[in-house]
Amino acid sequence: MARRLGLARSGYFLSPSALAVPVLAVSAFALSVLALEEIGKVVLDLWGKPEASPKLNKRLSAHVKKQAAVSSLLLAESVEKELDEVIMSGPVNDELVERVARFMHENESGRFHWLVGIGAVDKTKQVALYRDDWLEAAGLSAEQFSGGDLEDLGGRH
Repeated sequence: MARRLGLARSGYFLSPSALAVPVLAVSAFALSVLALEEIGKVVLDLWGKPEASPKLNKRLSAHVKKQAAVSSLLLAESVEKELDEVIMSGPVNDELVERVARFMHENESGRFHWLVGIGAVDKTKQVALYRDDWLEAAGLSAEQFSGGDLEDLGGRH
């Protein structure tokens, strides 16, 4: 399905099937991401400018940085709620690191952080905000998509 939409070239969407839901829901999603970015802007201001950032193959946009700031906080909160006693009760060893990493990977907040990191949240926001009839131009229709398309593309690859 992703290749038919030409998404393989541009990366992942959080929900290509979002195009099949009412426009109001898509607009609500886009507005919620914009609100998340405003919170992220405050978080980044509070954190201050980083001393040195690692060299990445591609530079993150300001939007993705703001989304990542919020998703980092959400992930840290979920780890703290679930594993605080374990983390504070003993030494840091390979088993603890593995347990925390597994929790982060399997947790809903970890999945959201991953989707932010690969640009899926930002790309989905852009699609929701900038619908320029590209589906019709590609000979596609929103009715072709279902929740199953989200499940197909939503798995970690």
